[in-house]
Amino acid sequence: MYLSHQTLAGATLILVSALLAASVSAADHIEGRVEGGDVSMIRPDGTVLGHFDAGKNITGPWGVAIDGNDNVWVASSISHSITQLCGVRPENFPPGLATGDPISPPGSYIDGLQTVTAVAIDPAGNAWVANSWN
Repeated sequence: MYLSHQTLAGATLILVSALLAASVSAADHIEGRVEGGDVSMIRPDGTVLGHFDAGKNITGPWGVAIDGNDNVWVASSISHSITQLCGVRPENFPPGLATGDPISPPGSYIDGLQTVTAVAIDPAGNAWVANSWN
C-alpha cells in the first residue's frame, strides 16, 4: 500500500509505505503479525528524506497529516497507534531531536485503538483519529 500527502505550498510529498508481502493473509494483517512501514518525504527537487519508522513503532502506516508546526502525524493500522514525528523546521523540534524523530511517546498517545486508518489536524491544531473496527 502506498499513500501520499501533498502540501499546497511547495509541492512537498509525504510518502507512506507499508511493507506487506503479497503472501500475507488478512488474518496475519489484522492480528498484527506483520511488521513494517515507514514515512519518507520527497522534496520538490526530488531529494528523499527518510525512511522514518519511529524506532519500528510505525507498522502498517495508513494515513498521514501535517500540523501547523510542521509535525508529521502517522496513523498506523497494525501497531494500533498514532505517531508524531518532527517535520523539517528545526525551530519546531523539541531539544535534541531532528527531522523524522518521534515526538510521541513509544507506542502511542492513545491506548485501546484497533485499526487506525486516518488522522487529520483541525485549524485549532487538534489531531482527529479514525479508529476502525472497534
